[in-house]
Amino acid sequence: MQIGMTLPVMEPDLDKAILKAWAQAIDDGPFASACFGERIAFDNPETLTLMGALAAWTDRVRLVTTVVVPQLHWAWPTGLP
Repeated sequence: MQIGMTLPVMEPDLDKAILKAWAQAIDDGPFASACFGERIAFDNPETLTLMGALAAWTDRVRLVTTVVVPQLHWAWPTGLP
């Protein structure tokens, strides 16, 4: 069985240092994946950008998005002015 760990989302002082520490601890630990999902009810890091950072901070674990809200992302080209 493989088990993944979700990074913190609703922490009041969530910043780069906390996310990086969690990512490295997950990568060093027994987990198979590091997960993150965005929400619209409160502020959280932009998911696709965070996935890029996680790729730089980890070597072993798979990266998984648990929730992506397409309406929060600019899609190019949109045809909109």
